[in-house]
Amino acid sequence: MKALSNNSGKSSLAVVAVLAIIVGAISWQFIIKPARLGAMAKETRTSLEVMRNALGKYFAQKGNYPETLDAMIPAYISKIPNSNPPPTPPSARVQYVSSASELDFGGGWAFDNNSESPTYGCLFVNAKGNDSKDQPWTSY
Repeated sequence: MKALSNNSGKSSLAVVAVLAIIVGAISWQFIIKPARLGAMAKETRTSLEVMRNALGKYFAQKGNYPETLDAMIPAYISKIPNSNPPPTPPSARVQYVSSASELDFGGGWAFDNNSESPTYGCLFVNAKGNDSKDQPWTSY
């Protein structure tokens, strides 16, 4: 009887361990991962707002947009912030474009610095895919 009882305890421990792994995986997939992705998306939207505000101030004072985003440092922003749209890694890289159709989706930002372009002065999140609210990154 004693041996039977010992094996029963080991079986119960194994079941508890398996259940803990399953609960952990479910928690990651449905709670932790979405919260993390939501935070990354919010960070990107906030950085985009900061950059667009700086561009607006630059334009208001100079009458045009800068040739490069670095031209706004340090008077309008302290640095180019990271764009962090999942699954693209965080990046402060800037691609200069003449329209949204030229985005290479390589991460970071895309800025239209062509004064002849209909999207002149626009700043885009340079990433494929959708945010946590299922909005395309390029729609921001």
